[in-house]
Amino acid sequence: SLNEESATVNAELQSRIDELSETTDDMKNLLDSTQIATIFLDVDLCIRRFTPTVTQLIPLSNGDVGRPINHFATQLNDTKLSDLANKVLNDLMIREDEVTTDDDKIFKLRTLPYRTVQNVIGGVVITFEDITEQKQIWLKQKTSEERLRKIIENTDDIISLVDLDGKYLHYSGSDKYNLDSKKVVDKTIFEILGDAQAKKVFKQIKEVVKNDKSQFDETNLIWQGERLYFEDYRYPVKDKDGRIIAVGTVGRNITKRKKAESLLEKTEKRYKLALDILPIIVAEFDLDLRYTWIYNPHPDFDADSVLGKRDGDLIQNEGTTALMKMKNDVIKTGKTKRNKITFSLADQDHEYDIVIQPVFDIDGKITGGTSAAFDITNKVS
Repeated sequence: SLNEESATVNAELQSRIDELSETTDDMKNLLDSTQIATIFLDVDLCIRRFTPTVTQLIPLSNGDVGRPINHFATQLNDTKLSDLANKVLNDLMIREDEVTTDDDKIFKLRTLPYRTVQNVIGGVVITFEDITEQKQIWLKQKTSEERLRKIIENTDDIISLVDLDGKYLHYSGSDKYNLDSKKVVDKTIFEILGDAQAKKVFKQIKEVVKNDKSQFDETNLIWQGERLYFEDYRYPVKDKDGRIIAVGTVGRNITKRKKAESLLEKTEKRYKLALDILPIIVAEFDLDLRYTWIYNPHPDFDADSVLGKRDGDLIQNEGTTALMKMKNDVIKTGKTKRNKITFSLADQDHEYDIVIQPVFDIDGKITGGTSAAFDITNKVS
């Protein structure tokens, strides 16, 4: 009877030993698979066990179990593990720190109390997670964002992200608008732009959502008493399920360009008005002497029939021959010439005072010429 009971107890003990051994193996494989360096210390801060990856930071071997942690030098900069462990034992608070090593790696160091199943503090656990790659990616991203922010601040462009209700999720732009992300984010376009101007912008945003594709818009609005013009590129922003959750906008300030275009248009109108009043023909031609532009031609010709042709293709007489020779001389010499030439035209002979000058590209090469012909027939007669 005693032998049977002893055999039963031994069997139960062996079963528990096997179960404990299996659990220990599972725990070891789990710790090894995480690739997170881990040290277990007892309450006297002596080493109880450690994972193999710890040896990359601290020169430990199996024979070091039971030795105090402060007996070992580490590759960590300005970090004393025994001090961290003592603080945790004193207040039982989990601590997280970022530490660097002698070879410029970065680790997230976590120090936490070791608790037994009976909730008794049995020491300290220290883990080292290598976050070098994540940190480098974060630094690169931060550098890129900072560079982009400076570029945007030094331009008149605006980048924004607005949700489907018109609320700003992101804003970045030049200081000249007296706006920043703190003033704009979480506010609606109606609060920032005012109802009238926001309605136009919100309509464009809804078009992007409805059509589910990007688009270009030209927007003008009054801001701080000045009319501003923007060339806006709007695009849908989607979540992981492909649903549109916001609309992004890259707005390029084209106010200077629009003002320049307006001024150029006014100048061109004045220029054309002056040409209409005066008996003068103005034209441009290429290296083959073919007309590329002409204004106010003689009634015998219209502008469309002249373009792409040379004088000899339009009419052949002594006047056109002399004019083509004059143009050739300007192209060859690169110098301005002025002559009086008479042309036989339908109504009568016309004498023109003609000035021709070469046209150069940015590299200084001649690309053609311009001519101005002033009808002096009545003056001569």
